Parts: sequence; structure tokens; C-alpha cells
Amino acid sequence: MPLQKTKTVKLSSKNQITLPAELLNQIDVSKGDYIQILLDSENQAIIIKSIPNPINKLRGILKGFNYSTEQFLEEKKSEEKDRNSKLGL
Repeated sequence: MPLQKTKTVKLSSKNQITLPAELLNQIDVSKGDYIQILLDSENQAIIIKSIPNPINKLRGILKGFNYSTEQFLEEKKSEEKDRNSKLGL
């Protein structure tokens, strides 16, 4: 895999690095996302991979349903009311 961009960062006193936003923007990550960090000790390289957010994937799948939380709660209330009337409650 050829290197697209490189950036030099300084190791902090606590042995931490800050990943530059300009590099992270190239792998489509946002604040709060998880990333996977792989160490290639043979080549002394760190590889960063984005991990897809499953919630965002679900939103994409359910996008066309137009079924809101309010509709879901109303449906549950109606089902519970019907259930209670059948049970004589």
C-alpha cells in the first residue's frame, strides 16, 4: 500500500501522540468513532483503520421506513390497551 500523506508529530511526555485531523479526514472518521490501530513491528509502522459505526449502518438501512419513535410508542400503547382490555384490566 503506497503512502498517501505523511505528517510528523511529537511524542508527548506520557508517550502519547495526537493524530492530525487532516490525516484522519482521509479515512472518514468523526469525533466519538472507534478506530483500530495496528502495529507492524517489522517495518516499524502504525496502521490506522476506521471501524464502521453499526448504528450509522442501521440508520442507512432503516432510512426509508419513516417510522418515528413517537409512532412506535403510540403503537405500543395501543397494543397494551388492547391486551389489558382482553385481560379485563
